[in-house]
Amino acid sequence: MKRLSAVAVFILCLCFVFLLTAQTRFGVNFFNQSGCPTSGVAVGDICYDTATNLLRVATSIGPVVWSSLDDTSTAQTLTNKTLSNATLGTTALTTTQTSSTAGSTANLLQCFDGTTGKVIDCATSATGALGIAKTTQTSTQSVEVATRGQQNCVADNTTTVGNLLGVGTTTAGRCKDLGQTSSISVSSSLQVIGRALTAVSAGSNVSVQLFGPGHYGAQPNVANGTGVLPAANGGARFLLGFMNSASPTTDDYFPILGGTQSATEANLDVVGAPYNMTCRNLTVFINTAPGSGNSWIVTLRTGSPGSLSNTALTCTMSNTTTCTDAVNSVAITAGQVMTVFFDANTTVTGTGGQGVTIECGAT
Repeated sequence: MKRLSAVAVFILCLCFVFLLTAQTRFGVNFFNQSGCPTSGVAVGDICYDTATNLLRVATSIGPVVWSSLDDTSTAQTLTNKTLSNATLGTTALTTTQTSSTAGSTANLLQCFDGTTGKVIDCATSATGALGIAKTTQTSTQSVEVATRGQQNCVADNTTTVGNLLGVGTTTAGRCKDLGQTSSISVSSSLQVIGRALTAVSAGSNVSVQLFGPGHYGAQPNVANGTGVLPAANGGARFLLGFMNSASPTTDDYFPILGGTQSATEANLDVVGAPYNMTCRNLTVFINTAPGSGNSWIVTLRTGSPGSLSNTALTCTMSNTTTCTDAVNSVAITAGQVMTVFFDANTTVTGTGGQGVTIECGAT
């Protein structure tokens, strides 16, 4: 029985070879050769071209035309097809748009112009960026805009691999390193374009992993109160903070939940912590830098009413408008009160308004 099975397999193999060498079966010729034949062919004949590794079918015989059945070198439609293990590689998905009057510039962010529905290079600090132009095009010309995948973008500042990128604030259309790796730390008013894949200096092309339009920071906006953060480290986290329009030029104390500031800490209206907590991630911004050679040192203070002291949670703005302390943390005991101290190294330019947020959680 085993001998007969082996013989049967051998015969089948011979038949298959016979078919692939241009013999006819059911009226269809099969060819297996380098280059498909140009004569002696009928419509519907099949050829496996060993030179190109493509399977072809004869669609015409006057002259002979071989059409590929699996040609990956030409565009294919996806209608009623299933993709398996599809990948963009290092390319991007694009959408075809029309450039507005000012045109579009390769590797710059594109925004709609707001009137005609056409795209232009995004203005600084814009929101609603669609993607990045792949080529430079003049007014009314079609431009491919990358929305997802990988695409180069001109960097607005020095970039760090892994950091989130947003709309440039220095030069129109560029991509700015937001200095954060998580959208939790990015204001909800800022659009997040994607993530930096390369480290470059301002003016160079940074490779961007695009997230697609419609992504924004997830940091809650805090105005004289608290904002809830997602659970982390085993317990609910929340933000304490305030925004204040005062413009101090010398040392000043601020209540942690907002209110009138004072040069005398004892004059502040303060509240106590309802339970033991740990606070960290101090973030401070002001509208106006303190001036050349000047600085603000901003510190969380805590303790019993009338007896507060500086904590390790502090940051310095040396003629800048923002600072953070993402390293230190402070344990707050139930009943202790908190204030924020703005310490000027001299008489400085007024802040023009300020905001402070601190992340805390029960312990």
